[in-house]
Amino acid sequence: MVDLTEYIQESYIVNKSLYESIKDSITCVICTNIIIKPTMCMNCQKAYCRSCIEHWNNLKNYCPNKCDYPEYKKSIVVANLLSKLDFTCKDCYSTVNYDQMEKHVLTRCDTVEGNYKINQKDPNEDGIFKKLNRGKKVKKQFNSQIRTRMKSKYI
Repeated sequence: MVDLTEYIQESYIVNKSLYESIKDSITCVICTNIIIKPTMCMNCQKAYCRSCIEHWNNLKNYCPNKCDYPEYKKSIVVANLLSKLDFTCKDCYSTVNYDQMEKHVLTRCDTVEGNYKINQKDPNEDGIFKKLNRGKKVKKQFNSQIRTRMKSKYI
């Protein structure tokens, strides 16, 4: 099983304006992250990450909203909201829908002993390296000019 919290993060969201409009409905009050596998308390209708609420129930016999004898089920409403979000995969930089992220990580990003292969190149990678190389050239020229000036001052 993959820990999706590494992939389902606010910083990886592609459609930020949509996220801002539904943020309160899709945030787990236990871990304060985007809900992973939404599970709802039947009494108060509040949704949590499935793993968060399972851990909470092992410690306490009430939901975080203080409902006594809570029962939980999958939250279809929150799941539908989450399915509208797209994320950039942190490993291969592909745009992946929330519903497809687990499958994507397990299959397309091919895990090998816990390390992820990068299947696609970051579209900005070439531009970044060109800028870095240009920066190195500029720095080299600048250092060369300073050395020349320093030598001429003391000769």
